[in-house]
Amino acid sequence: VGHTGNFDAAVSAITHTDAAVGTVYAACQAAGYVLLVTADHGNAEQMRNAETGAPHTAHTCNPVPLILAGPASKGYALVPEGEKAEDEEEGALCDVAPTVLDLLGIPQPEEMTGRSLLAKVGK
Repeated sequence: VGHTGNFDAAVSAITHTDAAVGTVYAACQAAGYVLLVTADHGNAEQMRNAETGAPHTAHTCNPVPLILAGPASKGYALVPEGEKAEDEEEGALCDVAPTVLDLLGIPQPEEMTGRSLLAKVGK
């Protein structure tokens, strides 16, 4: 929807997505599951070209959220932005699969170039 440059359509899509994620979150809470929500790129957060005012319909390079929620996530936290090592980069799409494997207790294959974004807390 963001690729159309139609602001009202983007707002509607975000509203419906928010409601759907709320339904999935409630089911995860009830079942004791972890919910991990992310995206591969932004677009709806920048619907207009700041210089021209024309619709911006391409992907953005803005950071996207990675949200970890649910009772099974107790004892884990995503590495806070301000607490990373100085030489460590922000999380990237290649870090999602290693993070999921870490949550599941499955070793990360050597072929994976990403890293887990989990930090064990309170242990």
